[in-house]
Amino acid sequence: MIPRDQRVIVCTKAMSILCCVTLLSISMIACDDAEDSGLMPATGAETAGATAGATAGATAGATAGATAGATAGATAGATAGATAGATAGATAGSTTGGTMTTVVPPMDDIGLCFEGCLNLMLCENSGVLSCGSATRAGYVATCQRDCATNSAALNAATNVGCGGEMNTLAALGLFCEDDAVCGEAMCPAGDSCQGGQCTPFSCAPDTYDGAGNDSQDRATELSFEPLVAQGLTLCSGDRDWYVIDIPPNASLRVDFGFRDQQADVDVKSYDESGMILFSSASGTDNERLTFPPSEEMRRVWIEVFVFSSSANNPEDPMMNAGPPSTEYNLYVSTNLPAPICRLTSSCGDGDLCNQDAGLCTPPPPCTSDEECGYNGLCDIPSGRCIDCYTTEDCGSGVCDTNTNECVNCLGSSDCTSDEVRNICDSMAQRCVECVADTDCVDGACNESNRCVPNSCNDPQEPDNDELTATALSFNGGIAELSGYVCGDDDWFVLNANGNENLLISLLFVDEVGDLEMSVTTPDGTLLSRVTSSDNEVVGVPNALAGQYKIRVYGAGFQVNQYTLRVEQNAAGMVCNTNEQCGEGRCNTRETGLCLPAGYCEQNRDCDAAAPICDIQANQCKSCTPDPFEPNDSREEAIPAMSANGSLNTCGGPDFYALNASPGQTIVASINFTHAAGDIDVKLFNSMLEQVASSTGTSDTETIEYAVEAQDSYFLEVYGYSDVYNEYTMSIAIQ
Repeated sequence: MIPRDQRVIVCTKAMSILCCVTLLSISMIACDDAEDSGLMPATGAETAGATAGATAGATAGATAGATAGATAGATAGATAGATAGATAGATAGSTTGGTMTTVVPPMDDIGLCFEGCLNLMLCENSGVLSCGSATRAGYVATCQRDCATNSAALNAATNVGCGGEMNTLAALGLFCEDDAVCGEAMCPAGDSCQGGQCTPFSCAPDTYDGAGNDSQDRATELSFEPLVAQGLTLCSGDRDWYVIDIPPNASLRVDFGFRDQQADVDVKSYDESGMILFSSASGTDNERLTFPPSEEMRRVWIEVFVFSSSANNPEDPMMNAGPPSTEYNLYVSTNLPAPICRLTSSCGDGDLCNQDAGLCTPPPPCTSDEECGYNGLCDIPSGRCIDCYTTEDCGSGVCDTNTNECVNCLGSSDCTSDEVRNICDSMAQRCVECVADTDCVDGACNESNRCVPNSCNDPQEPDNDELTATALSFNGGIAELSGYVCGDDDWFVLNANGNENLLISLLFVDEVGDLEMSVTTPDGTLLSRVTSSDNEVVGVPNALAGQYKIRVYGAGFQVNQYTLRVEQNAAGMVCNTNEQCGEGRCNTRETGLCLPAGYCEQNRDCDAAAPICDIQANQCKSCTPDPFEPNDSREEAIPAMSANGSLNTCGGPDFYALNASPGQTIVASINFTHAAGDIDVKLFNSMLEQVASSTGTSDTETIEYAVEAQDSYFLEVYGYSDVYNEYTMSIAIQ
């Protein structure tokens, strides 16, 4: 950091353009005329003066160098020369595709210079990051521009490596100003912070405003080359538009440097159709747009504007004042040698997105195991987080000492615990059933490394995807065929005329292997049936005209034969949901047909109003509460020790109260017939905190709870999904 007493600088035209860029943002200087913005064309004399001035200005004696190069229009010449040099250097490493040129940064002196600049910004404690917002925003673009005209001086500065950031800043003509100087000033709206003091900001149109770039159709055309332009303005409600063509396989980064304290500048980018591509609206200093490489030529529009809270809040008393005015700096960087990013998710190979640089970078070296996540280890010599040194470091699998990663296997001897998957796939380092046909006793090894028996090759094969699906045709209103699933999918298609009542049945024995089925309708609706019992059925009432796609597959790697049957107009009312059955319900488990209201085969088919199923009449009927009702809440709980005999869940859950002391154990057993309806039990303390539960699928639920504190406890006995059932209960406090 440059000491505060050395920060008062006079910026002349001979000094690097970003001197003005940076210092205008903190209002410590004035740059004379429009040429200083870097937006005006340069003459040959200006270019010559720029080269001399920039070189001299890169020395430690910046003022002397600046004076030596102070010719008229030097700054504009520097910009023009930088652009020309950058373009030439970029073209030197370009590849041609069609009529467009794909620009690739060459690894010559210019390319190495630029890469050195970027590396300094990525230093762990980079001095660049402690500089003011304008310096940070413009650092990359300024390096890219100045490397094209003064690579030797910049290479000398960057060769120092981390710790030499200030040398590079000086060579670029940048001066590190701490944002906190202005942050402490607390300037009122409309003022800018100049050298730590609040000064009214007077807004004037910038160079581009003369051409009227306040709408998309009048956007300023930018060339695809490095650009540094300072002192651009947004005067009360003004919007600036730019347009740029990005060549195929090229990347682009556009930075906007400003102080949010003066006004919050936001940016959006659009494609040719007007769709928003990316936007940046952080509410802090600076915004950035990044455009990763694409195979296509892209024409992109960029809109720059001041965010106004009054536009979003009509009750704001300042709404009539309009958006505040401000100034900003524009920086364009092209074809960065490292992948550009907005989020870490866009970086690969474990890299992180360095938000300050906007580049994907390797994670910082680790110094302890705690920095390497759950079960990770820090290899301190390399600074890498690894999985293991030996197999003992792996929770499962073995350690590959070449990569220090825990893997499933290194050889088949690591796969002996699995009777089926007992061969190691050395490429994938995982245990599989087979890697070649010779590993299979019967059949062949498929792409999933499973042995497919010869018997699996039913007549419809191959039909493993939509493209190879077997077409079904109706014969007398029925379409039916047999198949075999062996760890693959079987696909079928059928065409419906419209308004049929389709009943699609998959018939198989679940004990041999559980199969599932899904049906996709012509409008894309997915109807699936997944159960753990024999057969699957889907009803489609009033079928849409068009093609239906049917997928048959195993639950996991299941092998089973099946029959697929489709009835074109099934007898009865076909259904797939209860809503299609009026007051009745859909029998989705067996028939795919609507059942009449009140029909049941077991208690779980009934509701709370009539919770008991009369299996003789297949009708739901009301229940008779047990003698201890009402005890449906904690407030109505009865003493647990007084409950005996036949109990039931008629009317809802049953609550029982009991007291216990530390050292005692509460033992509660609930006995019932699970087939008639599942019952579960929970235990709560006086704060209604659950301390124990039993939610199994057998005929008994049991709780044993070691009491930790003297308290009142409540036992809740309830039917799963409000099912009705009868039960007996035994309670003991031991």
